[in-house]
Amino acid sequence: MIVDKSLLEMAKVYRMPTDRVIKYIYIPVILEKIKGIFSKK
Repeated sequence: MIVDKSLLEMAKVYRMPTDRVIKYIYIPVILEKIKGIFSKK
């Protein structure tokens, strides 16, 4: 899975809680991948 490493680094620098990292960084990436899979026909 490709997640922008600079976003993860920024979250670490600002001490963003893990639940927020998942909610605001990982979930949008996962949803985009799923959307891309289902849109291909």
